[in-house]
Amino acid sequence: DAVATRNGKTIRADVLTAYLTKASPAETTKPHGRPAAAPSKPGQPGGDVDSKLSRIDATGHVVVTNGPDVGQADYGVYNSQTGVVTLIGNVVITRGRDVIRGQYAVMDLNNNVSRMMPAAAARPGAPHRVTGLFMRNEPGSPAAAPGGESRR
Repeated sequence: DAVATRNGKTIRADVLTAYLTKASPAETTKPHGRPAAAPSKPGQPGGDVDSKLSRIDATGHVVVTNGPDVGQADYGVYNSQTGVVTLIGNVVITRGRDVIRGQYAVMDLNNNVSRMMPAAAARPGAPHRVTGLFMRNEPGSPAAAPGGESRR
């Protein structure tokens, strides 16, 4: 039941493992030369060095929410520098009523672009396919919202 949220984007999973890296002094300084946060004190964890989030590994019942896009998988890796989540195993990405299924997907949370592939590494004798269900919005139907997007 772990949750990580950043700028309205959410990653949920049974287990989240965060990886931190030491931030250089240039990364911890805001414009106008002011420090971004109070520096660590000597003797405390991380003493004298600030750290920043590098990556998050998500395991078990992974759900990534980015506005109207929801990605689900068995395993996921979020790269905080690029804003990209890689989803692996029984992947389902939904947007409104549209659904895409596959074994491997890449969700760019910054640009709202998702790519689905049949498998990360094709295993001999085990072909996988990407499948999709796309629902057309009829003008004037209850599911049609202004701008052509579906509403729940």
